[in-house]
Amino acid sequence: MTNCDHIVALIKKNDDTSLKEGMTLLFLSEDLQKIGKYFFNRYPNLTFVSWEDLVTETIIRFVEAIQADRLPNKNCWGFARNICRNICEEYQRNQSKFDRLVHWIVERFNSPDNSVERSKIEAVIAKLGKQCQILLWALFFEVPPITDKTELSNLLKAAGFDVAPGSVATLITRCKQSFRMQLSNDPSSLFSE
Repeated sequence: MTNCDHIVALIKKNDDTSLKEGMTLLFLSEDLQKIGKYFFNRYPNLTFVSWEDLVTETIIRFVEAIQADRLPNKNCWGFARNICRNICEEYQRNQSKFDRLVHWIVERFNSPDNSVERSKIEAVIAKLGKQCQILLWALFFEVPPITDKTELSNLLKAAGFDVAPGSVATLITRCKQSFRMQLSNDPSSLFSE
């Protein structure tokens, strides 16, 4: 078991050598790896590429908290665990906001007054690449939406992409994340003026 209090002491010194040593110990810590794997598996619908990404984000926030004098009380690994859980909860809230935003855009697109312009949606989705363009259009803007993974896989294959039905969900998650990033700049740009 890695001595978490020793790591905190190194980070608190705030010199380059100690900080580097403390962060290295965090990266190598089996305790933190177990925490990352646990929450990665507990929140399977989040957009982390791997549990290592979650651990890296946890380390960054852990170090920032220590440097800001927000120190763990007694249970140092419990402090790291809370940080990791908070990251997952934050990502889950952001994902939920995105889903509500897309639902709202789709409602406007399919409403009789159609204040969402098709050409603007197509332009935003086109920036994400052909695979995402096919998937997002089928999922959100086709009437009725195409949600069957095999059917989506066949659409991709017809366009020259060899994506197995089992891989479609992961690709959808990445496309939705990219779409959200595009919309975060200016979601109102999709609407007629």
